[in-house]
Amino acid sequence: MSEYFDDVPLPSLASATAIAPGSPVAGDVSAVIARAYVSADPRLKARMLECLTRPLGVLSLLGVGAGAFAQLLALRVGSGSLSALDVGARFTGEQIVELVRFVEQVSPQALNQCLALLSLLR
Repeated sequence: MSEYFDDVPLPSLASATAIAPGSPVAGDVSAVIARAYVSADPRLKARMLECLTRPLGVLSLLGVGAGAFAQLLALRVGSGSLSALDVGARFTGEQIVELVRFVEQVSPQALNQCLALLSLLR
């Protein structure tokens, strides 16, 4: 059985700067951001992670992606033991998809900021 979202085309990064939560295109944004993340250089990965995790609290970082983003808590505290560039390289596309889907529900503005960041790089 075909899913409704199978027929929705992927939005271009330039036109995807304002995505309404719950819209059919919103589900595809997570895949677009994950693909961009996987192919991005380490500095862009760090900026994307900062943008996406800024609105999240401690429990959110522990719960999303089976706790994969918990290591970012050390960066927030300022311990200096983890480099943002090193940490950014550790996440898989699937973990980023889960993060984006969670951020879409918590703070659509952060998702739009991440998309704006990607559109500036085009």
